[in-house]
Parts: sequence; C-alpha cells; structure tokens
Amino acid sequence: MLQRWCGDKVRAKLDLAEQLGATHAVAAGPGVEQTLRKLSPLGYDVVIDVTGIPSVVEGMFAQVRPTGKLLFFGVCPNDATITVNPFDVYKKDLEIYGSFALCYTFHRPSPC
Repeated sequence: MLQRWCGDKVRAKLDLAEQLGATHAVAAGPGVEQTLRKLSPLGYDVVIDVTGIPSVVEGMFAQVRPTGKLLFFGVCPNDATITVNPFDVYKKDLEIYGSFALCYTFHRPSPC
C-alpha cells in the first residue's frame, strides 16, 4: 500500500496535505523523530527534504530504510554543512539525489 507522509510546523499546511492525499500529517517539532519512527519502525522508502534546513537534511538519514532513497530538494545555504556517516550510507545501500530545479525554469544558468 502506498503511503504518503508530510511533516510541517503549520497546521494549515498539514490539513492541506491530508486533503491532497497524505496518509499521515505529522507536526514538526520536539519528538518528531520518535513519532516518525513509531509510525514506520523500519524507516521510509523515500525521504524528501523541501525545507533547506541543514539539521532537517541531516535527520533524513535516520528516517530512511535500508535500500531507500534520499532527495535533497530544499535549498540549503551555500555555506551549510551536514555530518553523514559514510559507513551508514554503504551499510544501508542508500541512493542520494539532489535537485537543481532552476535548470529548466529560467534562462540556462551556470553550471547546468
């Protein structure tokens, strides 16, 4: 069964996500990691960040299941860094994707 999950701090956005078909809408904040783990103890097949908040991006690695996929869609600050354990990426056999959507939105910017 396909399930769609959404997390946000704004209740109206969570309500909209449910109206658009989200199976679960989880309020972001303290304890969200434990809530997500309780809802899917093995982790998630696909985890997508749209926030661009480095701490959220870093937390994605704890939520993805083995052989899962991570998508960095949110735009983090250009000087931001995150800590990733390369052995965990190897052990979980993860696929990590980035998305630079502006390549096809405006005139061709560099470096596309």
